[in-house]
Amino acid sequence: MRILILNPNSSQDMTRGMLAATDALKLGDSIKISTYTAPSTSPASINDDTDIKASEEAVCQDIANKSLSLDQYDAVLVACFSVHTLVPRLPTLTSAAVTGIFEASILTAQLLLQPYTDQKWGIVTTGKFWEDHLSAGVRSFFGQAPREDAGQGSSSNFAGLLGEDFARGLYVVDGVRAGVLQLEQLVRSKQVFV
Repeated sequence: MRILILNPNSSQDMTRGMLAATDALKLGDSIKISTYTAPSTSPASINDDTDIKASEEAVCQDIANKSLSLDQYDAVLVACFSVHTLVPRLPTLTSAAVTGIFEASILTAQLLLQPYTDQKWGIVTTGKFWEDHLSAGVRSFFGQAPREDAGQGSSSNFAGLLGEDFARGLYVVDGVRAGVLQLEQLVRSKQVFV
């Protein structure tokens, strides 16, 4: 199985970090991980909707120019923790399975909760843009209409450090690792159930 980790920003350091995150997975020889970093026309860091759109355009230009060929992969992981527009766009350009680290993180967090309990998961982020963007993305992912009062009466800020007792039993989901594992399952499921 061939999985491409697609970094839609132009930071090679970020791509190297993503590849290093997969080392702990001990995938074995049956899964080959490759990486792609968007060209310099893409932002070095994705910080808002404008950057998301610019990175989508840069990656799609590489596909159009044949600098990036997705069809050699069984799966593609869009490695930007956002509601990235490449996640719905790439399946129109390739037969490879596609997901993003945002979507894979949500699915993995749900799987880690004990069923039929009041356990919850959350996203730790910084900045108003990301709070609004990711909250809307979670609601959309679960098929919920956007709330008109989003952000009112709630806070995602943490004061001080979390104590050891509080942190016991918490899972910290790495989006790249979650994405690779979700894509492996998706590709295998398509082979079994299609």
